[in-house]
Amino acid sequence: MAAAAAAAAAVFAEAKDVMRPLKRAKRTTDHHHQVVSMLIEMKAVALLNCVDDCLEEEEEEKGAMLHKMMADGEGWLFQFLDGVSEAGLLALAEKRVTTQAGLLEVSKLFDKVCVRDHVRQLLEVMVPGHKYDPKIDENVELPSGVRSDSSTGTEAELVEFVSLGAFKWIEWFLRKHAYLKERACDVAARSGNLEVLKWARQKGYPWDEDTCAWAARNGQLETLKYARENGCPWDEVTCSNAAETGRLDILEWARANHCPWDTRTCAFAADAGHLKILKWARDHGCPWDNLTCSYAADAGHLDVLKWARDHGCPWDELTCSFAADAGNLRVLEWAREHGCPWDEVTCSFAARSGHLEILVWARANGCPWDEDTCARAARNGHLEILKYARRHGCPWSEKTCAEAAGSGNLEILKWARDHGCPWDFSTCFRAAYSGHDEVLNWARANGCTWYYEASRKVK
Repeated sequence: MAAAAAAAAAVFAEAKDVMRPLKRAKRTTDHHHQVVSMLIEMKAVALLNCVDDCLEEEEEEKGAMLHKMMADGEGWLFQFLDGVSEAGLLALAEKRVTTQAGLLEVSKLFDKVCVRDHVRQLLEVMVPGHKYDPKIDENVELPSGVRSDSSTGTEAELVEFVSLGAFKWIEWFLRKHAYLKERACDVAARSGNLEVLKWARQKGYPWDEDTCAWAARNGQLETLKYARENGCPWDEVTCSNAAETGRLDILEWARANHCPWDTRTCAFAADAGHLKILKWARDHGCPWDNLTCSYAADAGHLDVLKWARDHGCPWDELTCSFAADAGNLRVLEWAREHGCPWDEVTCSFAARSGHLEILVWARANGCPWDEDTCARAARNGHLEILKYARRHGCPWSEKTCAEAAGSGNLEILKWARDHGCPWDFSTCFRAAYSGHDEVLNWARANGCTWYYEASRKVK
């Protein structure tokens, strides 16, 4: 078991190294496909064997063990499995995870992935003993336009039912989709429906720190007060959510009642341009780090960035990278004039977002670049940026063709090959994985290798 756990940890460690520069949630969407593909190319299917070995434990430890492995992997294991094999997902759930306590924890990770049909099937399987009996609800009169057999069991549907506020309909929905019961309190808090939240608690539905966080995010102070008065836990996200949404009253109340906070409070306030909240937080001892400046730069809040720097907030290369990514040339210019460091990511972020003006300015002012600039331009369909980069000596590699293939940009792939860009098995792999048959067929017809072993033989 120790060897298997070590192997899994090694896979996750390499994945986390790839993701580490992109600390912000909204930035991981663009990075997701790259990470999943990397895991597959690393033959991370072996990770399932690690899970097998690690779960040769007592039954009650299985859920906790799998949850820990997923948490250590930043939630990427589910995304990897989701993209690889829906059959494998169901088999994993049926065979290995059966304890209720562990499942409630594991299922929270599904908030981080797209809830496709087979993922909902997985969640159905993961709830022990759950099998919906439609006879129970034969006499339930549903809202107009809602049929029992048309309910898909998404959290968005639960939000709709909670907004209607009719307990009998919510109860019907949660009987049919039992895996969403642990989301009922969070959805009620998010919707600001205090009566539904009280009802959910009376029914024994669980709540956790997310309940308070959602209440704070949506400006529901009374809901937050009720939750805390009745023992609901909270954490630092409550404060950061209040800061992000500009609710100083909620932030003040939370802090007066000893809610913890961390650097995200300042960072999220900066991201949203809430300078008043940022000042209040700092006046009351809230910590900050380099992400305060990075987020301000990303959102174009130069006044916030200036104030933060005037008051000693640290910054790093991400400030320039985020400014370039968002197309905020004025912010980038100011940052560089005041000594902010930058690196190759500034150029690659400008390239991926299609900001040629910023890329030209960055290069004219000495910003370094590397092969990732061409790869990101190719992935996002920015042929003119790719042409500019190559005209001015930017390096490229097999990754440029692979990224073009993975995003279905056949025109860019053809141009890259016409101009001598190398390729390898990853071009075909990315085209096939993403369902771009035309790209795959063209690559094969023009001599691209199929898979890793073949490319090794060619070399």
